[in-house]
Amino acid sequence: MIVNGTETTREEENAMHVAANFLKSVSRTTCGDLADYLAASFPAISPRRCLSLAYEAMRIASQNPGVEVRLLGKA
Repeated sequence: MIVNGTETTREEENAMHVAANFLKSVSRTTCGDLADYLAASFPAISPRRCLSLAYEAMRIASQNPGVEVRLLGKA
């Protein structure tokens, strides 16, 4: 998988799976919270990369009809 123009490592692929499972288990979260969770779970992945992975995981999850993604400040 390519995230932000960079091929993901095996550990980053694992982080994406963890992110997908995390998103299935919560009713509400932010991209920052998910990135923090990934950074704590995968200390070898930089926080900036965790944010990219979290954003990509949320983008993928938003394609599911049962998931709503909203931007802050929007109704």
